[in-house]
Amino acid sequence: MAGRMVVFFSRSGKTRAVAEGIARELGASLGEIRLKKVKNRIPTFTEIRAMQKRGELPGIHTDFPDVEKCGEIILGGPVWGFNIAPPVLSFVESVTWSGKKVHLFVTEAGLGGGRALVHLERALKEKGAQIEKKRAFPTLLKGLKALQLTGRNWAKTLKE
Repeated sequence: MAGRMVVFFSRSGKTRAVAEGIARELGASLGEIRLKKVKNRIPTFTEIRAMQKRGELPGIHTDFPDVEKCGEIILGGPVWGFNIAPPVLSFVESVTWSGKKVHLFVTEAGLGGGRALVHLERALKEKGAQIEKKRAFPTLLKGLKALQLTGRNWAKTLKE
C-alpha cells in the first residue's frame, strides 16, 4: 500500500477548504464523500439526523478507486450536533481499514470537535485503523482562503 488520500464530507464548503489545503500541501489525492439522492434529491440535515436517531446511516457514493490502495488516509468532516456528520460514518463503514494509517480532522462552528473526534476515532479503531494525528478546526467567521491555509499548516505536521 502506498500513497495518501484526503477524504472529506462538506455541506458548507468549509471542510472542503481545509481538505484542499491538506491535499495540496501533501501532494495527496482528494476524494469527496457524496450523498446518494433519496426520492430524486439530496437528503437534508434534518432528514439525515432523523435517520441517525433510527440507527441508520445515509447512503453515499462509494466510487473511491484509490482508497483501498492507500496506506495513509486523512479523513475529515463537519461537526453536526456535537458529533461527526453521519455521511463520514457511512464512509467508515464502506472501507477496509485494517492496517491503514489514518489522520482525522473535523471542522466546527462552535463546540463539539473533541467529542466528534472521539466518536470517529472509536469507529475507525473498531475497524482496525491505526489512528495517528487528529485536529478540530474552528471555522466560525473564517473565510475559505484562511481555512485552506490552516489545512496546509496542519498538513506540514503530518510530514514529520
